[in-house]
Amino acid sequence: HSIQQAKPTNMLNFNVKLFLSVFISSLLIISCDKNRDEDVDTDIDTEVALVELKVDKTLTSIDDIADQAELGSSITQKTLSENDILTNCATVTKDILHGYLNDTITIKVNFGTIPCEGNDGSFRKGEILITSIITKSTGLRETRKIETTNYNVDGNIISIVRKLDYNGVDLQNNHKWTLSMLGRIDFTDGRHIERSINQIRTWVSGISTPTDWTDDEFTIQGNSIGKRIDGKDITTTIINTLRIRASCTYIAKGVIKIETVTRPDLVIDYGNGTCNNKATCSSLGKSWIITL
Repeated sequence: HSIQQAKPTNMLNFNVKLFLSVFISSLLIISCDKNRDEDVDTDIDTEVALVELKVDKTLTSIDDIADQAELGSSITQKTLSENDILTNCATVTKDILHGYLNDTITIKVNFGTIPCEGNDGSFRKGEILITSIITKSTGLRETRKIETTNYNVDGNIISIVRKLDYNGVDLQNNHKWTLSMLGRIDFTDGRHIERSINQIRTWVSGISTPTDWTDDEFTIQGNSIGKRIDGKDITTTIINTLRIRASCTYIAKGVIKIETVTRPDLVIDYGNGTCNNKATCSSLGKSWIITL
């Protein structure tokens, strides 16, 4: 019979230590990769949220521009109100076709071919065309269509067709409109986003002063679909009503949820009503602040 020689104890201890060392190192590598992936995901979510804030700011400012241009009494409006986005940059030409029941107002807002800085700190060039139908008996806007031509904000090309259609009053007797839009924004880095919007825009403050747009406040409810900055399809749903004020260039209040295929949901909270350039993002139990 052959005699099997026992392995030295120190060799067993060495093998065990080597195994444990490799195992622990593997766990550390996996953990580091996981943290790295989470950091990358947070960076992507932050960029998506930041773009969303910029888009919301841009679209809100277009509505403000249309409101200002509609209410201006002169053919060329160049005012210096602190809330006036038009400022000295824009020339506004206005034609009114008087009808029996309605007036049709056609407005061209021309920011010129050289970027010009508005009071909100953004540089604009290009044109916005606005066509509104106003009911004579009530003074209310029945419809409004906004189209952009070579419109550029801070180097980004804004191509939209945005439409409002009067939709009666809500339970508080506030006037509301169906808001629809097809649009695309091309950014300076060569990427772009797309949006198809279907929302309700309600006029909740400022109706008693119809010729002063600066005290107007609106709420927005609804959703949109499109493509985000990295080309992924998204659905954006307003889960807490958004509130915008003509005196604020940012959305003051409300919460949206962005759903993306293969990605966790991203929630953006615009705050409690204070006008500022910050929002809170949250995803997978993590929260962080972004600044526009």
